[in-house]
Amino acid sequence: MYSRIGRRNYSRDRILAEEPVGALLARAGVRVRWVENQGGCKGACTGIETVNASDRLTPQERGSLCASGLCLDEALLPFVKPEEAPARPGTVSVIFLHMSGSHGPAYAKRYPSSFEHWGPVCRNANLSNCDPKELRNAYDNSILYTDHVLSTLIAELKARKDADTVLLYASDHGESLGENGFFLHGAPWSIAPKDQTRIPMVLWMSEGFKARQGVDEACLRERGKRPASHDNFWSTILGLAGVKSSAYEKAD
Repeated sequence: MYSRIGRRNYSRDRILAEEPVGALLARAGVRVRWVENQGGCKGACTGIETVNASDRLTPQERGSLCASGLCLDEALLPFVKPEEAPARPGTVSVIFLHMSGSHGPAYAKRYPSSFEHWGPVCRNANLSNCDPKELRNAYDNSILYTDHVLSTLIAELKARKDADTVLLYASDHGESLGENGFFLHGAPWSIAPKDQTRIPMVLWMSEGFKARQGVDEACLRERGKRPASHDNFWSTILGLAGVKSSAYEKAD
């Protein structure tokens, strides 16, 4: 997701030998921060400031949001507030929020009890032992909670009058819930079901950003009807941040 190489020209050695997009942004003068609320950045945060989501929580917040050992994604919300991400005239800031989202197998731990809209749910880490309906219920509850976190992030960004703001969200992979015997993710591309390879993406822009950048909303909506992939991420991030690079591909 954060390499210019992409799947079209995939080479693990080349990807590891080059800087990820965050490091390129920082080298271009962008203030960049990676906020971790998952299992680590796997090299994507190399060369940039990295903090854990729990670092800005009070003991009381940590007790309610991090009771299972891994913090719920609402722990990421403070990092887009003015006191944590102050706007500086003439500068650009990019914050990578690494969410837990609906990462398996512990789907029922990815949301608070108040978001258990569908039940009963599977709490067994061995998903093949779960009742299929209970497994889907747990997963759907995690999606509902992710929707809540994203809508809250957008509301926080929209409320900021000191900066033009953008939110770009995408999953790194989908999840199989037992369809055709597949669970979780990471199946080889040649046999991976679409449940693992098709992912959601959300792009939101503030009115100020759209006006400043001269965004053609009709064109954007039309482009949104066509297929896109992680290969488009590199240039999209550079374009949103206003960074010029020889690696930028306008078609992306």
